[in-house]
Amino acid sequence: MIKQSKIYISVLLTLIFMVLGCGLEEMGRLVDDMETLNELGLRQVECAVIPVTAGGEEEKTPDLLILNRRLDPPPVEFYLSYVYKEEDRWEVRWEHNLGSDVVGDTDVTTLTDKASVYVIVGPTVQALSLSDGAVEWETSLSDEVAATCRDCAALAKDRLVVLTSDLVLQGVNINSGEVEWSYEMKTSLGWQVKPIVLGQTDKIALVDQTDSDAAAPGVLQVFKTGNGEQLQSVAPQCSNIPFRVSSPVFIDKEGKNAYFTFSSGATHCVQGWNIEGGSMLWENTLPEEISKAPSFFDSPHLDNPGLLADDVLYYGFGGPTKKGKLININLSDGVINLLLEDPKYAITPLLKGDGILLVRASRTKGSEQDELWAVDISSGEILWQHELQTTDLMGWGSNDSGVGTWTLAPAGGRLAVIQVVSEGAGSDPYYVVVEILNIQDGVITSETKTLVDDGHWMGIASTKYRAYLSIRNLYSVYLETGDMVWEWPLSVPSPDLIDQ
Repeated sequence: MIKQSKIYISVLLTLIFMVLGCGLEEMGRLVDDMETLNELGLRQVECAVIPVTAGGEEEKTPDLLILNRRLDPPPVEFYLSYVYKEEDRWEVRWEHNLGSDVVGDTDVTTLTDKASVYVIVGPTVQALSLSDGAVEWETSLSDEVAATCRDCAALAKDRLVVLTSDLVLQGVNINSGEVEWSYEMKTSLGWQVKPIVLGQTDKIALVDQTDSDAAAPGVLQVFKTGNGEQLQSVAPQCSNIPFRVSSPVFIDKEGKNAYFTFSSGATHCVQGWNIEGGSMLWENTLPEEISKAPSFFDSPHLDNPGLLADDVLYYGFGGPTKKGKLININLSDGVINLLLEDPKYAITPLLKGDGILLVRASRTKGSEQDELWAVDISSGEILWQHELQTTDLMGWGSNDSGVGTWTLAPAGGRLAVIQVVSEGAGSDPYYVVVEILNIQDGVITSETKTLVDDGHWMGIASTKYRAYLSIRNLYSVYLETGDMVWEWPLSVPSPDLIDQ
């Protein structure tokens, strides 16, 4: 209640402060803000918003779907709000009350297509009309969606495919809400797997085991999303090393080929497979200078997912007792090259630019330190390094919408490096620092620093022009300049957020 009162007082003081020095137009905006506060109550954004771009990527101000909670008056209630911008103000088109028995994005999974919004709360799925929020249908799944599996629900053609916590894959007809088929997995390692829609097709792939024995080899199962028919089962092995559920597997964006990894002792292998035909395309073993690491492909790949770009797989490695390495694998023939190694840093590939690979370099010896490196793809040379002020990457691997303190957002030939930092030894005050870097040389072309009311950053969503930051409130960053503004629920900041 103290925090709520503090925010209300801050807003009221802001309004009084600004009324004393503003004109009629500004006073009108302040009255509108008071009306918004009265209608919406005190709101807190819970996770990354979902941009709804009717005009595609060219639309500079998309509508937004916002999962949020109303803190006052009690009890706390959760809402999914559809908001749109009209004359520089956010208006609520509709809201769907999710109730009070919810724990933010831990308990809520949201997806959308051009006509509907699909909301999973616990074992219940609801389809809402995108235009007005009306409930179109409601159905029950076998269990809830695990908080550790943020990609366990996917849309494929006219089906919503969901992998629930009891490891049952289910296909829901998006027109009727009927659960039309299900597949019970044999593995018990639920946190390791997620369904993967194969390109723009009506097929979905899932890594499972051949049987329920803990030592059973892994298998890639392919299902038809319409009726759950099993179309393919690929159970590869390399030099008598079986594929494991815990081993990284990569599927190209067209959904045609899969790339399996194998590790056993000093032997590390990669295979390329055609999914539809179930046939191996090539096989290669990591060179000796790479394979000295005893568990190269056994690192927690949910936090190091590798990067598929332009028919090349980039994969990083490293740890306190393991030399950091960065390799590339040509996916047409399986040729493997060691690009870079460093004894003091673990390396994770993030983004590919024009002849450049941007990687996260995390120091593994001494105090924690994250750096951004630009690596020349042809030579492996480090072209530039950028030291970060914090160490918790958001938006990659298992942390794609969880709490974090820094991330990247591409902006044409530039790169926005966004960090939430504290100058109070882990407490207030908090700032958002945005640096716009030239990708080719790492030169900072613009830098902004904005005071925020809280440091609890819960998600980011990006469009071509903006990055939307959920830090209790919703802010946006203009990716061309790095300028940051408070977006929702109010249009005016509290007094302590006004630039000094």
